[in-house]
Amino acid sequence: SSLVLYFDDADVANACTCYSIGERLALEGFLHRVEKYRPRPSQCFKCFRFGHIASQCHSKAVCGTCAGPHPTSECRCPNAKPCKSGKQCPHIVPKMRSAWLWW
Repeated sequence: SSLVLYFDDADVANACTCYSIGERLALEGFLHRVEKYRPRPSQCFKCFRFGHIASQCHSKAVCGTCAGPHPTSECRCPNAKPCKSGKQCPHIVPKMRSAWLWW
């Protein structure tokens, strides 16, 4: 799980992460790994591209299971299986990189 610490002052936040990145932060008697927060890029569940959401999408629907020209909920392809590798899947990683650069 994650905990996001919010600071009103950017200098204080940066000082905290500068001294703690790669180190551990003691909180309530426990040591925790520290990293700067990076929000995940939004992904559309209509066209499955990154950078927008379905309610803002003007593209045609694409199936998230078989990549066919229909919504995922209407997929009837017997051979289609969702990607089991998730974020590490070879066809997802390059798209995520470009989404992070765009973001």
